[in-house]
Amino acid sequence: MKALTGTELKQLVLGSVCEFGKHCSRAKSDPPFSGQHTCSLGLAEQRLVTTRLYRISLPKWGYQMSLQDQDRWNERYAQQTYGQRRHPSTLLQRWVGQQVVGEPVAWDVACGTGRNLLYLAQRGYSAIGLDIADVGLVQAREQLEQAGVSAQCILHDLESPSLPKELTQAPKLIVVFRYLNLDLLPKLAARLAIGGRLIVEVHLQSTETVGGPGSSRFRAAPGAVRQAVLDQQTGQQLEQPAKSEVTTGQLVVEHDYEGPITDPDGSPMALAQLVVRRQA
Repeated sequence: MKALTGTELKQLVLGSVCEFGKHCSRAKSDPPFSGQHTCSLGLAEQRLVTTRLYRISLPKWGYQMSLQDQDRWNERYAQQTYGQRRHPSTLLQRWVGQQVVGEPVAWDVACGTGRNLLYLAQRGYSAIGLDIADVGLVQAREQLEQAGVSAQCILHDLESPSLPKELTQAPKLIVVFRYLNLDLLPKLAARLAIGGRLIVEVHLQSTETVGGPGSSRFRAAPGAVRQAVLDQQTGQQLEQPAKSEVTTGQLVVEHDYEGPITDPDGSPMALAQLVVRRQA
């Protein structure tokens, strides 16, 4: 199966022609650009075809919730809700400001439309983006193509118990921005290569009027991020990765901040930031 360009994927997922091509029995009979086409595939069949494009399917664990999350984020990305947010994270720029050599592996977890994934690829990383939203990944691929750089995009439910099997090499860098999943953080920290960094920035619970999610369910309580990451050193997390996937060495906190921050677009935010490095 040949690799598809971002434009081809956008056609398949967003539908400027029939999204499902030869799989749809009406694809040839209906005018493709008339707006009158109705795909003959059911929702489950459409999802199967779409996920096969990325050579990975959503796990059965938590499947209904996964589909709800996927639909919600796909709708946001399709409507260009975050269309103006193209700048990389300020925290990421602060810690990854220089060009790297040797193409070290970096994971962008919950990469969305790829603003930080693009930045990592431009800095010389062998970058891999993970997200549940296929529409977001299509837009990420387009950005990468336009910039003339490459990165791998993997469709994956980040609330499933395990990480994708494609992630075989210990990364030198893992970034998680504006996505709260405290159970995932110790698993990510355990996969860091010696000398590797985990950079986390999530919305923080606050009584002030700030941007971001309105529900506290999507905001970290004070101290929660640090506790989730560092607990992995004492084996307190619920699920350990396989021994072959765990990198030994202690985690050292290099940056820990919780409080108000103004985004580059002037929006006031309340954020929790943590940077840790795995030392030998």
